[in-house]
Amino acid sequence: MKFDKVDKLTGFVLSLFLIASLTFTDVYAEGIFLRGEKDRGGRITIVLDPGHGGHDSGAIGPGDSKEKDLTLALARAVKKRLSGYYNVLLTRTDDYWIDIEERTAMANHHNADLFISIHTGGSFRHRASGLGTFYWSGKESKRVSHIIRATKEWDTEEDSSEWERIQERYLSKSRTLAITVHKELIGRLSINDRRCRAAPIYLLAGADMPAILVEVGYATNPTEEKQLNNPLFLELIAGGVSKGITDFIQDRD
Repeated sequence: MKFDKVDKLTGFVLSLFLIASLTFTDVYAEGIFLRGEKDRGGRITIVLDPGHGGHDSGAIGPGDSKEKDLTLALARAVKKRLSGYYNVLLTRTDDYWIDIEERTAMANHHNADLFISIHTGGSFRHRASGLGTFYWSGKESKRVSHIIRATKEWDTEEDSSEWERIQERYLSKSRTLAITVHKELIGRLSINDRRCRAAPIYLLAGADMPAILVEVGYATNPTEEKQLNNPLFLELIAGGVSKGITDFIQDRD
């Protein structure tokens, strides 16, 4: 029994050391690059979109965690890392609903350079797990409200062809952004890789800039729900998203 306690304590200390090391590396690496961005006048604008809000809770975990709260906490953590170097805006800053079209319309209005929508996965199967990153597929997308998963925002009867043409010119850049962010996240987290892939997500179709949607784990999975409520785990995710963004901008420039 004593050895078990020692092993658990050792594992906990090593986990803290790993997180601290990664955080220090992020601050150092991002600081070098981001200072250059700041010196150029902060022209780059990034819009972060915390999914759901208000009457729409999104996915709800077995411990009653709500996707809308988790995504807002994560968006704030990413903004904290990037603010001062980029102009970072949130589509919502508290618990209220914003129509799907208004989210990318806000980014368009501010002439944003990047749009990143943040979600968690959700499923009636509690075993469903993992992290996935999506970019618009270029296929007909359809509009529905978020019921259980961000990636179910695909189906409706209304014609959205004009709306979708906005994102067409950014397909290659959106794909590169998605790959860059996804690679950084998977490299940091011990989590099931649901891959980076194209999907007909209506939310992304109207963005007049490179745009992606990240599902950072399943709120409906008991283990991942606990992780998503852990501030240290959220910091790891925020670090991955932030570093992926800076790498993409650096490569683009």
